[in-house]
Amino acid sequence: MNYHPTAYKKMQPGHSIIQKIYSLSPNTASCSRRACFVGICVCLIFYYLAPYFFRQVFSGFSYKSAVHLCTTRHLAPHYLSAIEFDASINHLPINEKDGEVPQLPFVGNGKLASLVKYEQEDSGLYLFYDTLFTNENKKEEKEHKLLRLPYDPLLRPEHVTGSHHKEEVSVVNFRNGIVEHLSCYSSSHGPLFLNHTVIAHRSRPNVLLQRLEGRIDGKSGSEDVYIHQQTINHNSVFKLLATNKAHNKQYKIYGGTVEVGHLGKMAVVFSITDTPDTLRATTDVTTLDSITVVMHSTPTKEPSPDVMSNLVKKLTPYTEEILGISTEQLLVEHKEAWADILHTGLTISTATDLDPLIPEPRIINATLYYVLSTMDSKLHDKDIPQDERRDLMKRLQTPDYCYNGNPTVHADRLWRNLKNVEDVENLAKHWTLTLGKHGCKHLISEGAEGVLQAMVISFGGLQFTDFDLQLRIDPDIMHNEITFKSLLYKNNSINVAIRAAEDLSTPVIEVSMRDHSKLPLYACEGGCLNLIQQLHQQSRRFPIFVTEPSTPILYISHDKKHLADMKHTLHLKSIVNYNEHMSIKRKGTGLPLVFWLGIGSLIIFFHMFLIRLICKEYYNPTVLPTTNKTYYSNRGRLAS
Repeated sequence: MNYHPTAYKKMQPGHSIIQKIYSLSPNTASCSRRACFVGICVCLIFYYLAPYFFRQVFSGFSYKSAVHLCTTRHLAPHYLSAIEFDASINHLPINEKDGEVPQLPFVGNGKLASLVKYEQEDSGLYLFYDTLFTNENKKEEKEHKLLRLPYDPLLRPEHVTGSHHKEEVSVVNFRNGIVEHLSCYSSSHGPLFLNHTVIAHRSRPNVLLQRLEGRIDGKSGSEDVYIHQQTINHNSVFKLLATNKAHNKQYKIYGGTVEVGHLGKMAVVFSITDTPDTLRATTDVTTLDSITVVMHSTPTKEPSPDVMSNLVKKLTPYTEEILGISTEQLLVEHKEAWADILHTGLTISTATDLDPLIPEPRIINATLYYVLSTMDSKLHDKDIPQDERRDLMKRLQTPDYCYNGNPTVHADRLWRNLKNVEDVENLAKHWTLTLGKHGCKHLISEGAEGVLQAMVISFGGLQFTDFDLQLRIDPDIMHNEITFKSLLYKNNSINVAIRAAEDLSTPVIEVSMRDHSKLPLYACEGGCLNLIQQLHQQSRRFPIFVTEPSTPILYISHDKKHLADMKHTLHLKSIVNYNEHMSIKRKGTGLPLVFWLGIGSLIIFFHMFLIRLICKEYYNPTVLPTTNKTYYSNRGRLAS
């Protein structure tokens, strides 16, 4: 390769840049000028559009933050109920990684029910009906079943103008029997808040009530909310029968027949109030109500036209009566009825955060709620005469017999999370079957009040007999504090609590009467060996004794002589207090002491034999027979 001689000459510093510029070809210079022009244009565009860009980005963060604050603010009234396990809060979509447990937004009253899910196929209106079947003893029994109607009256609100940010929360209140769907949307006037409340009215069991409330959390402005509701077309099994108006509210009546499996068909009629397509939300609360009233016949092979006509005649005045009552009054009646049904209940304070022997408090409250939602309340139904209501209350306070099985606190199948409506139906079926097979059929037949009473007493093994009320609870769970509230017995309401004494390390039983009663009640602890005490509104304390064979740890009776004779009829082999019982049980856990002594002896004898063998080999080495080669015992350390 040839090199030019001037290539090795040193370039003068002052001429270096000039020489480089002059060395550029015409094409290279043109590209450089074009690149400079493009760069200047990009800078100008960025200069003028950057403020708009940043404004859009930060406004997005601002909208999202405002929506989150809206959700947090309107959820605040529900936090206390959630902490006390009286309500369940689910942010949608549910994030189970954060520990949120899905809760089924289900409302029911034993005659109708609804699943409040905006985007689920199983959302809709359900009816309860009774069927008769013949058991193995050739006796007829009644079964409570659930049927989904081919119509869904659920309101589904949607922000008309749309929004880039939205948060939704579902709240199931176990104490009030209410499902609320809270939504917050971003808008140019501030966060738009919607509260959709749904109830299956407890004391008016043919009524499904929905209330939609909307407001803007801002200083001014208005936003439109579109309301989706399923319409009934010519292909539906339901046909329009009449259009009426009462109390300035227009409503339509529909009717038709639905198939009920092998039982045939059932005539169904329902009325529903007209609702507007949009809700105008302002800075003040705007409400929209929807009322659905449902009635149906018993399943037959083919309902006659007279059946449908009679249902319509009953439905029309009933609907007009409901429309004459304000929505606020209907909500108050519903809450009061649920509060009165839940007069009997459980309070649990576990010794640890998660006691494997006791279901979670949230699951206990949810289970009670879902089972009661499938049962009608005869005591609170507005259509039941007063004399029948008094007879029902008397039967609840003096049950003949209930419950003779093992405590249901250990039955995982009865205390579990539910995923769909079929799980609700199966759960109620398992509970009624369990309680019915253990002597509680009479309580179950009295409706939701009787079922709750039976569920609560079965939790701790409480038992009604002709002469007394007994508490037969597992001693292994008595390190937790458990309170049975307002148990109905002999025209009295009784509180029975198992809690740790303040001055002792052992649990005790505290019993009190909620109200003063003319009929005295007496109680004694397990074995009834100590003095029998009369119960008052002030708590009476009883020690816990465990007997062999196993007997109840508490007896309550209106007959003092019955309790005095109890100790002569139990025929006990032994009786110890709670601490002694737990000490004996701890000693009895694991393998027997003889087994461990044998294992220890074998280990000691083996090591003694090994030490003896090593010492013998060290001091008296083994000499192998003499041959041409000499062998030595190698006691040295192996080379690495």
